[in-house]
Amino acid sequence: MTTVNVVVLAGTVAADPVTRRMLAVMRSLDRRPNPCRLAERFGAGVGSASIAEPKGGRAMYKMRQVFTLSNIDAWNEGLALVEEVNKLCAQKGWAQATVFTRTVGRFGEVCLEIDFPDLATMERENKEWMEEPGIGKLMRRINDIATEDPGYSELWEEAVPVPD
Repeated sequence: MTTVNVVVLAGTVAADPVTRRMLAVMRSLDRRPNPCRLAERFGAGVGSASIAEPKGGRAMYKMRQVFTLSNIDAWNEGLALVEEVNKLCAQKGWAQATVFTRTVGRFGEVCLEIDFPDLATMERENKEWMEEPGIGKLMRRINDIATEDPGYSELWEEAVPVPD
């Protein structure tokens, strides 16, 4: 199992496909359920989420997208949109997002985390995502429920020791 953490802020449409994909997912989250309900809904533990390792071994790259949803209705819609996106990703064999929200801190903030075994896989899945029919409509639905605050994305890689 691989532990994953994702953050996505609503209201931003970034230029890169990965960020746009994550923002679309995160904007679908509109209601702030408590951490236990969120973890239960997405099959994760409170405070962290564990997902199956990506095909071919452990994740080497973690994409995090953070955004903020505008209100309770947007929160609920956002969570439903993330579920919809994850179902599509599962059907296509793409990596699925784990959803996080702060236990303490800004209200309505959502973080999506997606594990990739390598950059080539991330690039391929993002390209396929942008070519998928209906993605623009789905992403606009997410954009509509996000706040004006710009979201952001992060890409993390596995740390390795520095050789002597």
